[in-house]
Amino acid sequence: MNVKINFNDLSVIRGLAALYVVFNHARGHLFAGGNYLSSIKELDWFDKANLALLQLTSLGQEAVILFFVLSGFSIAHSLNRNGSVANFIKNRFIRIYPPYFFSLLFVIFLAQVFSNWDGSVNYLSSNNITKYLLYAKSDGSFTAQYWSLVYEVIFYLLAPLLLIRSRLFVFSMFFSIVFYSLSYFYGSGFITSKNIILSFFSDIFIYFMIGIYTYNNFSKLGKLKCKNKTYFYMICILLFMIILVMKKILAFDPKLTSLLVAVSSIFIIVNVNNLDVKSKGLIFLGEISYSLYLNHFVVIVFAENVLYYYFNVARNDMNSYYLWILIIPFCIMFSMVMWYLVERNCNVYLHKKRVAFRASPLNKI
Repeated sequence: MNVKINFNDLSVIRGLAALYVVFNHARGHLFAGGNYLSSIKELDWFDKANLALLQLTSLGQEAVILFFVLSGFSIAHSLNRNGSVANFIKNRFIRIYPPYFFSLLFVIFLAQVFSNWDGSVNYLSSNNITKYLLYAKSDGSFTAQYWSLVYEVIFYLLAPLLLIRSRLFVFSMFFSIVFYSLSYFYGSGFITSKNIILSFFSDIFIYFMIGIYTYNNFSKLGKLKCKNKTYFYMICILLFMIILVMKKILAFDPKLTSLLVAVSSIFIIVNVNNLDVKSKGLIFLGEISYSLYLNHFVVIVFAENVLYYYFNVARNDMNSYYLWILIIPFCIMFSMVMWYLVERNCNVYLHKKRVAFRASPLNKI
């Protein structure tokens, strides 16, 4: 593919999706008053308006689907630029594992210091440690945010095989559609199996494949480009509202809303070259998006437990609709610290490695 792609703006989209997940989790764990609302026989217009406004944060799962599609697109580009599978796997490991490992260390430290908060879970058991190291889903409220990482890793291992030959990609695309359809008709919910491998192929695989498809057909999909930014933003808002209505009002199966997000992601990616984001804040948000995703949840759970164990305030006791927003800056600040200490150094190392590779005489032959 000869078209130049603006990956900086693509990173901004990933950053906004990560921030949206933070809002979704913060609202869910520090939500305004179940007890307050249940005590009211009939909600007035103020309560209804605020509850409706809060629903704008309800598409956290769908934001993760956007991550998957963007990952499929980005990994296809990475493999296209670097044909060495071993080098690709090594770079991916350096890119994702150290930030995850240090995030995990902090989670375990916090869980041990405040063991009474999640006393039923032994975070240092050999079983849980093994699961952590393999990205597998483990017990405990502090590690819930890691659920999607195992699917990313499985895709990274499969991606070099999928992109070797076009026929294999076509077969894999067909395979993912068939399994996704079967899981829709014979399963229920977003993840239809507790088995990680089965759930990957039946529920998640198709999103990565859509990302690869978008990359392989980026030039052909140019007809989806908007003439200006205003049209793009308007269409994105419209798609967001349609998906929100489908999920919260019409109660569609989450697999359908997730698939609609994945298809909508094609439109977003194709238009990314037209965005030309200048905001340093948004660009930085894109840079820390992985650290933000990894580390925000523990800050939220920490705040939730502090309120409950030290102030005897549970999420249902909160009668302010927007108190939860106060935790957002702390999530961002802690993620920035973790990014600076770990992820930034990994990225600097990989950048130097890429520069050295391009400057190598052997690479110029």
